[in-house]
Amino acid sequence: MREELLEELKRYLPIAYDDEETDAFLESVLERGKAILDDYAGTPQDYGREGLAKQLLFDFCRYVRSHAEEMFEINFRRDLIALRETAEREYYEDQDTDRISDL
Repeated sequence: MREELLEELKRYLPIAYDDEETDAFLESVLERGKAILDDYAGTPQDYGREGLAKQLLFDFCRYVRSHAEEMFEINFRRDLIALRETAEREYYEDQDTDRISDL
């Protein structure tokens, strides 16, 4: 999945060339972005699946590549809150399902 995510990111940015330094940079930015977004969400996210978490990860990488990382949180605050709310909702839905199955 790691390689697939890197290739998707390169298409998103768009980067049409293969370069080891660029790939290493993008991989490190992907990992840093995942850690930051997981912290915002409060739980690990599935970045292999289409959705808000993956879109935010790619946008984070775009901002880092453009040397504008400090603007990411400001410009995506609403989406980051939505990510957190979705993660909380999914957590409580899982808790309710576990309680029902225990009965």
